Amino acid sequence: MASDPARPSYTRAQRRLLTALAGLVVAALAGGAFALTYDIVRELAVAGRVSRRWAPLYPAMADTLTAMTILSLVVTRNSRWWTRLLRWTLLIVLVAGGAAISVQHSVRGFADLPDDALRAGVAVAPHIMLVIAVWLWLTMFKQIRVARPAAEAAPLETQRGHVKVLE
Repeated sequence: MASDPARPSYTRAQRRLLTALAGLVVAALAGGAFALTYDIVRELAVAGRVSRRWAPLYPAMADTLTAMTILSLVVTRNSRWWTRLLRWTLLIVLVAGGAAISVQHSVRGFADLPDDALRAGVAVAPHIMLVIAVWLWLTMFKQIRVARPAAEAAPLETQRGHVKVLE
């Protein structure tokens, strides 16, 4: 079967280089987004009555969760569609939440937000981020595991419980 002449063909080294460059572009965009929203998320934490000492952890945790979500998308790229859908949904929710916080901050500030809801959201956020990060981490194990070589295949079972298997 002849390949499509309009479609470029790349060597393995070229594909790896292009993939690495695309990863660097994503990392640069994520780094820019993280830097631009750091102060805003920290101010949100302060508005939610977190002490100024601990407020810088909030943007760091949110950015780390976003990075872990992107990493889990890379790891699960060959998984079933519903596995990827959950991670894409999480990434969209995280990015949309960061965008909403930025818009709120630049348009009205955090003073207009209801005090109780803001304090509750800020109080529960670290725990929710931890649960999501653990879920991502544990589900990535299934995708990362290395297949056993054929030589290490399990021996043929000759007995199951009290029943002997006949050939």
